[in-house]
Formats: sequence, C-alpha cells, structure tokens
Amino acid sequence: MFKSGSIDFFKVRLTGGVLMDSRKRWQFPTVLGLILLFVCVLSTGLILFAVCQRNATFYYIKGVSYHMGGRLDYAIANYSEAIEKNPNYAQAYYSRGGACYSMGEMELAAQDYEKYLELVPNAQNRAAVEKTIEEIKSKLTP
Repeated sequence: MFKSGSIDFFKVRLTGGVLMDSRKRWQFPTVLGLILLFVCVLSTGLILFAVCQRNATFYYIKGVSYHMGGRLDYAIANYSEAIEKNPNYAQAYYSRGGACYSMGEMELAAQDYEKYLELVPNAQNRAAVEKTIEEIKSKLTP
C-alpha cells in the first residue's frame, strides 16, 4: 500500500508529481495542474454567475466604468438600470446625480442627490451634497 517515495490511491500512484496507474501510464496531469484547473473552473464559474445575474451591482459597476470613460449617457442608463433592480441603491442615485449634473440635467441631478440623502441620512458627505443641491436650486430659480 505505502512505498517509499510514492503513495497508492486505489491502484493509482503519485510518483514524482504525476499520477500514474500500475502500468506506469499517465492518467492525469500533475497534481498542481489539477489544482490550477479546479481554481480556474471555479473562478470562471463565479465570474459567469456574477455576469449572468445582471444584478444592481453589475449595472452600477458598468455605469461607473462608462462614467469614468466620459460616456455619461451610457453611465446614466446603467445607473438607472441599477436603480430599477434595487430602488434603495443609494450610491447609484448619487452617481447618477453626478452624471446628470455633468450633462447639465440639473433638475434630475438635484432629485437624485435628494434621494441619496433620504436613503443615507448620516452620509459623511452630507454637507457637500446639500451644498450642491442648494447651488443647483439657485441656478434653476430665476
């Protein structure tokens, strides 16, 4: 059963990092290869699960990437999709408000910022957001 330098597993032996049967034929890649294959399959499955879910976080992250790339129209569309999937997604309201502000859609920006503060009443950036809302409202009133 146990021999020096090798371990028998149901007539398959680990010798020199390679699994072989009793006739010294390779049956599987190295143990390290099997582990790497398992990790790759697992991580690919998790990524596919996240992508296929297409949940609010998926659309929010997609919106952030468009926002950072300057594609504000696509960013707003993805933030809106995130909000549709999760109406309490405060960060999506905040980010959509910023994109709307940058596009000159001041009324929508103010609404999103107000909703953000409603959802996160103790936000660390509350004073700055309130100041931005006041600036927007002063621009909108003649």
